[in-house]
This record gives sequence, structure tokens and C-alpha cells, in this order.
Amino acid sequence: MEETLELLNKIEHELDGIKFRGNDRDNCTAALLSASIEHGTSVLELIGMGRISSAYALVRPMFEFFTRGTWIKHCATDEQVEKIIKKDNFPKTFQEMLGEIETAQGWVSTLSEMWKRAKNALHSYTHGGMQLIARRLNDGEILHKPSLEEIDDLATAVVMIASLSFSGIVELSGTTEKDDFLKELYDEISKTHIPAK
Repeated sequence: MEETLELLNKIEHELDGIKFRGNDRDNCTAALLSASIEHGTSVLELIGMGRISSAYALVRPMFEFFTRGTWIKHCATDEQVEKIIKKDNFPKTFQEMLGEIETAQGWVSTLSEMWKRAKNALHSYTHGGMQLIARRLNDGEILHKPSLEEIDDLATAVVMIASLSFSGIVELSGTTEKDDFLKELYDEISKTHIPAK
């Protein structure tokens, strides 16, 4: 967990000073993707403090910020961007945005599948449903100690979303100054978060 938090802290450090065009689309994208990274760092810090329910509650908005920012950048029309800014209203469902991103980026439906598997638990943690309630109790005792495997899975999801968010910001900026860091980041993720076959 400490190594993963260190990786997120490096990502946040590398964000400092990245410049991009200041149009509405890019402003919205950069704000959402950088907030997604910040939530990821907070998730890992909260886990380290033993604040598991609070950590889980931030995973859903982290994923949503990444998805919305990526959708705005690659899929939204100018009219949709204007509507988001003026009315604070996204014209697509979350699932529709995920599907459009995967099509536009040529990605397999990994994100959609991850969302389908996790959304009920993430909603429950964020809104105080039975996933949260059941996991805080054990025979009349209040506790919440998920398995180490579950924590590792959560850390992997967080670092993957954060790295995709960072890549999106770098792409937005058009800079090549972060290429070495991106390679180092993907190498580190491959070593620590992608199981060997």
C-alpha cells in the first residue's frame, strides 16, 4: 500500500505546471481528471489510517470524474460541453459515457465491465446501503477489516484510474516532457499491480 500511495503522490507531483489550452472542453477535462487523481490519493491515505468506509465512498466519484472528464475530451459535442457548463447537467448516462469512450478510444470494454461488477457496492458505500452496513458489523460488534486481497484489488483499481487520468491530462497538454515519467509509471504498475501470467 505504501508503494502505491508513493506512486499516486508522484503522479500528483508531476501534475504541477502542466499547461494546456484554456478552452471550455479542456478546462472541464483537466479539472475532472485532476480531481480523480486527488480522490485516488485520498482513498489510499484513508486506507492507511484505517478509514475503510470513507475510502470506499471516494472510489465511485473517482471513477465518475475520470469517466466524465474522458468523455468530455473525446466524445462530447461542443453543444454538450456548453450544456454541462451552463446547466451543470450531463446529457448521457454514466454507462452511455463509458461505452462511447471505449468506442472512441478503441478500448475493450474493461471499464464497462468493471463498472457493472462494482457499481452496486460503490453506490452502497457512497450512500450508506447494505454493503456498508453488513461490512461494519460482525455478531453485534462494529468493525470493518476487509481482506488484504480486497485492499490490493482496490489499490490496483485506484492506481489504474489515476494513471489513465494522468495520461489524459498529459495528452491534453500535448507535452512530451512527461514521456519518461509515463514509461516509468507504466513499468511500475506492470511490476506491482498486474499479475504475472
